[in-house]
Amino acid sequence: MMINNYLQIKKIMKIDFKKIFNRKKVEKKKPETTTVKIISWVKTIVWAIIVVMIINGLALASFVVPTGSMENTVMTGDFLFVNKFIYGPTTPQVVPFFNIPLPFYKFPAPKDPEKGDVIVFIFPGYRDEVESAEFQYYLKRCVATAGDTLQ
Repeated sequence: MMINNYLQIKKIMKIDFKKIFNRKKVEKKKPETTTVKIISWVKTIVWAIIVVMIINGLALASFVVPTGSMENTVMTGDFLFVNKFIYGPTTPQVVPFFNIPLPFYKFPAPKDPEKGDVIVFIFPGYRDEVESAEFQYYLKRCVATAGDTLQ
């Protein structure tokens, strides 16, 4: 009677009970050695640094306001995040940590500066003349664009 019930259940449910109850035990992973863990951490940190350098170089950067020339809008010492991509990102001046100079390249800009935009920039004449540690970033408001006349 018991065997018949088993066969009927098996036919109705189309289940192979042998596969369910006779599973092989899953093998446990061997614990990682200390050197494998250290190498894994080093790889993770190196990739994080590379990603941050790419983002900081091409898309987004943080700056501290150096002067009080825009004190009604931005105070001296304020921290700003700047969208570098909007006016065309440029290659970094040097390789970080090693101070190796890199060639200058400016990517195409999706947008031109408009009147009233607040812009962070390095005076263009300084790029090749001054050491990378001595760059002075300027924060100014755009008051004129191409073709405008100032009086």
